[in-house]
Amino acid sequence: MLIGDLCNLLERQSTRQVAAPCRVWQYGLFQLRAIPFGQRGDRLLEVGEVPRGLACNCVCPDPQCGRRLVARQGSKVAWHFAHYGETFGRRVGCGGVESALHRFAKQYLSESRGKVFPLPKRSRTDLYGGYEGAIKIERALLERPIPGTTRRCDVLIEGLVRKKPPTPPGQTVQVGPWSAHSELAVEINVTNPKDEEYIKEVTSAGQLSVVELTLTPEEVERRIATHRLAIAWSQAVKMLIMGRGSNRSWLFRRGS
Repeated sequence: MLIGDLCNLLERQSTRQVAAPCRVWQYGLFQLRAIPFGQRGDRLLEVGEVPRGLACNCVCPDPQCGRRLVARQGSKVAWHFAHYGETFGRRVGCGGVESALHRFAKQYLSESRGKVFPLPKRSRTDLYGGYEGAIKIERALLERPIPGTTRRCDVLIEGLVRKKPPTPPGQTVQVGPWSAHSELAVEINVTNPKDEEYIKEVTSAGQLSVVELTLTPEEVERRIATHRLAIAWSQAVKMLIMGRGSNRSWLFRRGS
């Protein structure tokens, strides 16, 4: 019996609600089109927040799809959403996985007042691997225009910046105080990084620093595997957003 058929059979025969996500993880689940978040109204929800099966009352987060989802909360495969009637592992030709990650990242940042967003390294050739510092989020706005361009950024962060100078190996890290109010545009890359034309336009305008944050399905899965399967999709995504790492880079930095 196929895994998908087994999942459908369990959904039909059992009405028991599972209290917590299964920790059995199938690496490559994203490639099999398991959808990490379902849309209800204008919000994205985790599979652990909703009843199982069609009772989840969620749809695919891809605006070009919008099909009904089922919440699969079994004991054999990590909990996930799937299109209703879809056999596990069979592609349906929509961008539900990518849309879910992109939209959840925007939703999380927009609700992250008071949290600290780490800034990227100064350059790819930084000898000491030093980071620029961080920005403490006071407000995060979605789809705001980038001054001097025809572009809109995914998220515009407003907040206080803390500088951190490069620290040679063996020396104590020196971190400055939270200082001047600043603005930062964040572009979220799931499958489509910004091209040279975009970079040229924001650089020519020179009015707003821009960071590209990369959140590929593969990166999320690696983070879950690193934590021995003990974290949910949302936790993995939040760690990638608010943690320091190589998944962020400057597209343009004012004053550089």
